[in-house]
Amino acid sequence: MKRSMKAIALFGAADVGKSSALKTLDKQLKELIEVSSERNIDHVTDQYLCCLSTEGVDIATSYRLLGKVVGVVSGGGTPEAMKEDIERLESQSKLDILVCATRSKGKTEAFLHEMVGEENIIWLQCPWVYPEQEYAIKMKTQSMATLLFDMLIAQIHNATS
Repeated sequence: MKRSMKAIALFGAADVGKSSALKTLDKQLKELIEVSSERNIDHVTDQYLCCLSTEGVDIATSYRLLGKVVGVVSGGGTPEAMKEDIERLESQSKLDILVCATRSKGKTEAFLHEMVGEENIIWLQCPWVYPEQEYAIKMKTQSMATLLFDMLIAQIHNATS
């Protein structure tokens, strides 16, 4: 059964930095919440739920941003893990937008297609960088997280327009 949520899927081979980019995005969202809270801008954003997946390595968090519930799920290795994390988040509140990791042409990609439909997915490829280039890896991770953040805000804006 297809869900009505939109998805932004960061895809790529194993160990290219998908989870790192999503964790950086999660950090950016938490910082946005802290700033909004400090400045009493309650209508902009507030943290809705935060939970760690069972392994503790990947994240599964959700936030209420501009009236929409957004989930960030970094565990895209198996459909079972992704489904479990999404269900845990949705036990608190139905997601409007999911930002997640998937493997290239793998079972998680097929699961995402089945769950929300191709027309509701924005695909973003996570590029590979030579492991010896630590600075390039750091810059790529930050750039991917910023791009994901911008895409997320655009999707929220489109959903509320």
